[in-house]
Amino acid sequence: MALAGASKDTPATRAEIALVADGINHAAPTEKELNGSIRILQAMQFLRASGKFLSLTQTGTAFVAAATRDQITTLGSWHSLTANLLNIRRNEA
Repeated sequence: MALAGASKDTPATRAEIALVADGINHAAPTEKELNGSIRILQAMQFLRASGKFLSLTQTGTAFVAAATRDQITTLGSWHSLTANLLNIRRNEA
């Protein structure tokens, strides 16, 4: 969700993504958490990296749109995205 927000108009840096994440849940992710999330999203083909800049792929953008379509609040969107990502990860295992 932070990547979607930070890279809405242009690809974002890790620092920009961390700032958006902090705004979403009032806790900036650690470097380890950010790196882990980036690896997962890349493996799912939801994230594209170009040098130090990151953005969602078309697949990632479509996933975020579908997962948040019926959500009214940021918190609702976050919970919906989390649940959908966990379902995908469980089905892959």
